[in-house]
Amino acid sequence: MGNGIGIGIQDFKSKSRLHHHHRFIHPLPIVTPLASNPKTMQSSSTLKYIVHVSVLLLLCTPLPSSGSTRIQHGEAESLLRWKSTLSAPSPTPIPSWSPASSSSACSTWQGVTCDAAGHVAELNLPGAGLHGTLAALDLAAFPALARLDLRRNSITAVAAGAAANVSSSNLTYLDLSQNGLSGHILDALPSSPAALHELSYLNMSFNGLYGTIPRSLAAMRKMTVFDVSRNKLNGATPPDLFQNWTELTQFRVQNNSIAGSIPPAIGNATKLQILRFSRNQLTGEIPDEIGNLASLQGLDLSQNFLTGPIPHSVGNLTVLVVMGLYSNCFTGMIPPEIFNLTELRVMDLGANRFEGEVPAAISSLKNLYALDLSNNMFRGTIPSDLGSRQLLSIALANNSFLGEFPVSFCQQDSLEILDMSENQLHGGVPTCLWHLQDLVFMDLSQNAFSGNVSMSAHSNSPLESVHLEDNSLTGEYPLVLKGCKRLTILDLGGNQFSGTIPSWIGDSNPFIRNRLSGGIPKEIGNLKILESLDVSWNELSGSIPSNITNLLSLSSLNLSNNHLSGEIPSGYQLRTLTDPTIYGNNFGLCGFPLNIVCPNGSNSTLALIRGSRDNQELEILGWYYSVLAGAVFGFWLWIGTLLLFKPWRIAIFRYIDHIQKKIM
Repeated sequence: MGNGIGIGIQDFKSKSRLHHHHRFIHPLPIVTPLASNPKTMQSSSTLKYIVHVSVLLLLCTPLPSSGSTRIQHGEAESLLRWKSTLSAPSPTPIPSWSPASSSSACSTWQGVTCDAAGHVAELNLPGAGLHGTLAALDLAAFPALARLDLRRNSITAVAAGAAANVSSSNLTYLDLSQNGLSGHILDALPSSPAALHELSYLNMSFNGLYGTIPRSLAAMRKMTVFDVSRNKLNGATPPDLFQNWTELTQFRVQNNSIAGSIPPAIGNATKLQILRFSRNQLTGEIPDEIGNLASLQGLDLSQNFLTGPIPHSVGNLTVLVVMGLYSNCFTGMIPPEIFNLTELRVMDLGANRFEGEVPAAISSLKNLYALDLSNNMFRGTIPSDLGSRQLLSIALANNSFLGEFPVSFCQQDSLEILDMSENQLHGGVPTCLWHLQDLVFMDLSQNAFSGNVSMSAHSNSPLESVHLEDNSLTGEYPLVLKGCKRLTILDLGGNQFSGTIPSWIGDSNPFIRNRLSGGIPKEIGNLKILESLDVSWNELSGSIPSNITNLLSLSSLNLSNNHLSGEIPSGYQLRTLTDPTIYGNNFGLCGFPLNIVCPNGSNSTLALIRGSRDNQELEILGWYYSVLAGAVFGFWLWIGTLLLFKPWRIAIFRYIDHIQKKIM
């Protein structure tokens, strides 16, 4: 019986916490069963009833809370003085802070939590629309302050000594992130960090603070989260931080100008889970002590100047989920110990100087979502088994991989990004690629692929960007692309395609230097959002369809070096395209902007066809690639977050297509 009562009480306490989480319920003693005789049993039943009723009364009776406690008058005055210095956008921020509230309950003050004595214990005003500075916020007036959260406001300056007045030894949480704070970081921190021995959370990210990370912060020995990312900090990272911060779980200093090396003392922070040094100016090698961080889940050292090999000790990071080493100067081969990291979701080794073959042991990484080995010096064949069957992104571009396309990649049912450009792959383009239901970006350019591209049409393909240029592909325009209703960028240039342009042509199609013949289909005028059209260096003939003037978004056009004839259409967007080289080497064309009068007497301008055919080829190609790189912005939106590294970077820095889609 006693145990039954005990369980019932415990369950009720758990439910009660959902509604009264601020209340602390002391555990009650378990009732011991009494002797088994009628009177005793009756007394026992009565006692059980009394116990149940008593427990219910205890749990349901309101206890004193800060909600009914009046805020201390002096602290209320300090808050009002600070508010009076803030600018007053519409609507006025924190309207509940007013002189009339000085004697009101603490609960009526927005963002303010008090202790039982009415002292301000927490000040939580994230995203409250505050505009001003911290100069008038006298933090010394709040001796019980434990939590200060002013993130996502417009507090644009830290007056020297403002935060330095923090004298509360109770302060555990300080968040001034995403404000636009300017000034030296020392002005934004307490002058005596040692006094804040309870501080465990410090976030000043997304501001404009400059200076070096103060060594004195090492005195805050309970630090668990430290985030000063996206500021203007420089100098080296004090090793004392890692020596003293043994409870540290997150260290975020990305997007600064921090120099020097990664301190070997980092091995002391054995509870570290997130380490982000990306986009700084770090030099030197990754210390072997990195292997001591057995709890590490996220490691991002990308976009620095780190050198040397990856230390073998990384094999100890058995719970690592994200490894971001992109854009450094790392050398050597992939250490075999990496393939012990079976929890990896993202492995980004792109833009380094790694070499050798990719070991078949990569098949042990069964949980990968994103793999980037691009822009290195890897050679040999690509392993047929990459382990994971849930890859979203595969980037192997700009290496020296040999052999045929691994057909096993077609088993990646979730694949969205595939970049194998600039290698030495040969053979045909596998038909199965066109069946991948999530593939939106495919780049197989600058290889040695040959033969016809699949001529069977597939419907509802999600492909938005296809790059097959600079291979040895032959045959007619690939019918398989008819099903790519979302296609925005298509580059088949530098191949040996022949035949006519089909009437079902999709969006932006730069057919540079092929053997396409026939006329430009009138359906081209249906592509209202087309921004770039290049069909130069083909064998197109006939007139330019008049409805090409319907392309109201067209900013780049190249029809040169064909056999087109007739009058150049005029009107709308074409009026802005006045460069005569757009139509160069089409000896049957006339009209504006060429200096060739049509039989009907159309006006013309001075022709500007210069140089030899070879020089024109270089000029046109240069023009084309500059337009492709600069015409459209926003192919993908970075994100992100855990798996954010590759899809956005590939698209933004390499292709800049007209796709505005987020890949997770």
